[in-house]
Amino acid sequence: NNVDGNWISGINFIDSPRLGPQDKLPENKINKGTNKFYFLPLILGLIGLLFHFKRRYQDGIIVMLLFIMTGVAIVVYLNQYSPQPRERDYSFAASFYAFSIWIGLGVLMVTEWLQKFMDSKKSAIVATGLCLLLVPGVMAKDGWNDHDRSGRYAALAIAKNFLESCDKNAILFTVGDNDTFPLWYAQEVEGIRRDIRVVNLSLLSGDWYINQMRKKAYESDPLPISLRPEQYRASNREVTYLVEQPNIQGFQDIKDIFDIIDNHETAFQQVNEGEKFDFIPTKNFSIKADTAFIRKNGMIPAFYRDSIVPAINFTVNQDVLMRSDLIILDIIAHNNWKRPVYFSAAVPSDALQGLSEYTLQEGVAYRLVPAHIKGSDGQTGGVNTAVMYHNLMDKFFWRNLNNPHVYLDETCHRLATNYRNAFGRLAFGLAEEGQNAKAVKVLDYCMQIFPEKQLPFDYFALQMAYAYAKAGDINKAAAIWDRMMTLSKENIDYSMRTNVKNGEKMDGDTQQYMYYLQKIIQDAAKAGKTDTEKKARTLFEDYYSRLF
Repeated sequence: NNVDGNWISGINFIDSPRLGPQDKLPENKINKGTNKFYFLPLILGLIGLLFHFKRRYQDGIIVMLLFIMTGVAIVVYLNQYSPQPRERDYSFAASFYAFSIWIGLGVLMVTEWLQKFMDSKKSAIVATGLCLLLVPGVMAKDGWNDHDRSGRYAALAIAKNFLESCDKNAILFTVGDNDTFPLWYAQEVEGIRRDIRVVNLSLLSGDWYINQMRKKAYESDPLPISLRPEQYRASNREVTYLVEQPNIQGFQDIKDIFDIIDNHETAFQQVNEGEKFDFIPTKNFSIKADTAFIRKNGMIPAFYRDSIVPAINFTVNQDVLMRSDLIILDIIAHNNWKRPVYFSAAVPSDALQGLSEYTLQEGVAYRLVPAHIKGSDGQTGGVNTAVMYHNLMDKFFWRNLNNPHVYLDETCHRLATNYRNAFGRLAFGLAEEGQNAKAVKVLDYCMQIFPEKQLPFDYFALQMAYAYAKAGDINKAAAIWDRMMTLSKENIDYSMRTNVKNGEKMDGDTQQYMYYLQKIIQDAAKAGKTDTEKKARTLFEDYYSRLF
């Protein structure tokens, strides 16, 4: 959009009308990825283009066709919509090569101009030096620090820490590329935690992938999938409709439902105009648990023992199950609590199919447990403080994440917020259990690993501040609240200075930082920090009166 991730020239009178004022930027909007090239590569390439067509227009047409067909034309052919979920520079790679030919020819044009003032040898040397300095030189100066990946182990860290969040022989459900591909690398190349079966929910809709899950991988046994391959092959059960019937009341055991699908599948099928539809006659499901076995194996910590239930009862709040949803339920139902089941922290709560209130966080993954838990911090499930403390403080891999010379890009920032959230939740849980000293130690360690300069403060910093307050260290809480008030003021002031074109995005930023001020007011009031509460309230009311 206009504010995040757009191009910038470095020339204020060109950038400001499009991107908003470039002076007095909020501190958290300044980063190494803001590269200013002042149009110099473009200008030199356009000079080369004119030189090419002037000298040999037939050759120029060939390069122009190469530039168009491998750039704009290929994007049109692929129907590449905007915005994309990530940078797509590779779509234009060959067109960059074509334009680079003109950049090279641009140096010849500059050489030719300089020959009017000096001999050909000197002009060639000066033109080469000048163009090197102004184009690749400027690009290296501004672009090197955010393209240099040396010393950055964020991908391996996220992989290792996801895996180390899990108990032995676990099943770990992940989603998307960023929390799956690094795990595959860690297991395949580094040999880390090969006892864990990684299950990518985005791929689980493919019959070929389900077949892979039915086979042993490394030290991980096949997954317990009851459906036969012909029942999910090709287009079979791509969608299963949930059609509630009045004669079916209460929560239905998932194993019983799969028994019917396995042995009498026509009972859950209808044919309409020659087309077969698969359905399940309820949205309310149950997964039974042997409570004696659960108490004996220590899966659930003492703090939550009273929450243990003989069966997980949950409702799927949608009208259809995609094939991947169905397979998840199949695996969980037939696992019989023999193998630990986890969901990575990146899995959205709606993908848990109503199971989020039956989870315990043990790192950057949530363990499915037969205990009904409503987290008092407003987040998914509860926290196994003993296991999570050991994982975060002793087992997790942090190499260079706090090194100011190692650049963490936007993707690394997004993944790292999972850690800050995990530390905040752990500290809050420890404080609830009366372990205040441990809670403060956890928060201090997090601030050491993820200093603000490496990972700018966001919502989860407020969570950490409240955890500090709950653990009794009000001074450290107040320091974060003060910092967040400063950032909120900078960002709201910046939003109010932008023009109408940027208004929609800026409104979102304004609402976000107004919410931060509201949360500081609420949390400071709960903690009895009246001076902070008053300061935040004054700031909030001032902006509210001016904005609304």
